[in-house]
Amino acid sequence: RVIVSAAADCLPIVRPDDVATVGLFGAGAAAVVLTAPDGPKPSTIQGLRWETWPSHAKLGQIPITGYEIDDDGISIHAGFYEMDGGGLARVALAVLPEVVDDVLTQADWDKNDVSVLIAHQPNARMLALGVQALGFDPGIVPTPVVRLGNMGPASLLVALSLAHQEGRLLRDSKILLVAFGLGFSCGAMAIEL
Repeated sequence: RVIVSAAADCLPIVRPDDVATVGLFGAGAAAVVLTAPDGPKPSTIQGLRWETWPSHAKLGQIPITGYEIDDDGISIHAGFYEMDGGGLARVALAVLPEVVDDVLTQADWDKNDVSVLIAHQPNARMLALGVQALGFDPGIVPTPVVRLGNMGPASLLVALSLAHQEGRLLRDSKILLVAFGLGFSCGAMAIEL
């Protein structure tokens, strides 16, 4: 058994009136327990790729406004997190198709083979644009962001949990996981149940 968890609370570091940033951050926590299935055929990872492009790191920054040095160390004063949300969306939509196509090639799948697409969900609009840019049927994508809002990195695990609850994760299902974040990093994984 494997426990996978994710949690974040970005709300305290984001200024509520910063429309370029606040819509892409939230708070949430999730955990899933993965257990090997019964039967002769194990679930397998068919393809995997992740990449980081530090050249896009300036899409999100926390300004340092000052610091103090005392006997206990250094105290740093920081402003609110600032992000170029439009820039992040453009970078994600530009680099994710290549990453996903590579993972599908490794798995020897085409897009129609994918039973369920489990995706990181910063907001409903970006999710819809991403699914369209990747060329997948929106009907195979659980969308907790529509009902629950942005849950940060927990959105991937919540979507996985919802797919399980909805009976989408059947034996021989082909699952594609896709995520991205500032830094800029992204990755995808193809799993056959």
